[in-house]
Amino acid sequence: RNLDYEEEAGRESVLGLLLVLFDKLPQSDLHEEAGYFFVPLASRLINDVSGRCKQLVNGTIKALLNKIEVQKRDELFEIVTTWMENDQQLLHCRLGFQTCGLFVEVEQRTFERRMTTFVTIVRQILEHNSAEEDADEIDDEDDEDSARRQLSNLDHFIFSVLTTLGRAFKECR
Repeated sequence: RNLDYEEEAGRESVLGLLLVLFDKLPQSDLHEEAGYFFVPLASRLINDVSGRCKQLVNGTIKALLNKIEVQKRDELFEIVTTWMENDQQLLHCRLGFQTCGLFVEVEQRTFERRMTTFVTIVRQILEHNSAEEDADEIDDEDDEDSARRQLSNLDHFIFSVLTTLGRAFKECR
């Protein structure tokens, strides 16, 4: 809830506190609570309007991922794959790809063990969207603002997929 402060400075303070907490908390406690931190933090990647706060969220999630062991990271990555596979909810799918990019940054070359899963999901999304591209056309009856929002969401989604794909291939040559 504290990540929803109306004032940007309040959200920044909470994120700074979380960084200190992740640094000081014993790893066993952090493992138990990692999912409770990860999901709300990840949601800020697409819900926060402040670019500065989004950067801080990126850093905070990466600090969490760096601090926990591989088994716990695997559990969190299962959540991310669920988001990526949810192509019925474009924002969830985009969230999945953005957080996947953070896993790539943290794991670097070791992300290679996830590449088969990752590439399979990307291929499924591309196949699904190309098969239904006619169904996604905006009706003439839709208002212009709604059409702009839909296109903007789609643009952000495509950017997230391509950015994460590029990072993954760069790290896992």
